[in-house]
Amino acid sequence: MTGSLDSLGPLASPAWHKTPFERSQPGDKYHLFIEGANHVSFITPRTALPGRAEKDQAIFDYTNSASLAFWDAYLKGDARAKSYLQSRALEKSSHGAVKISRR
Repeated sequence: MTGSLDSLGPLASPAWHKTPFERSQPGDKYHLFIEGANHVSFITPRTALPGRAEKDQAIFDYTNSASLAFWDAYLKGDARAKSYLQSRALEKSSHGAVKISRR
């Protein structure tokens, strides 16, 4: 997972965060890109940026949804969770803020 604001400088850009996904062998790999997400969006819905409470909560909810579906699919063998990951449901419900890449 990474976001458009997840940057620690030119070497740790959002594109850099996607490198492990791109270099991994195909098969059951997912990468989430979330518009507006920053480096702490994935651990808390609260950031230091004012006026973003609603957007940050939505980003946090997207990451939780995808994470729980991934763990349910691959640790619990939940077919519905795997189907959710392979669908466009999260992208649609996020109104395009979330982009899922699969390998």
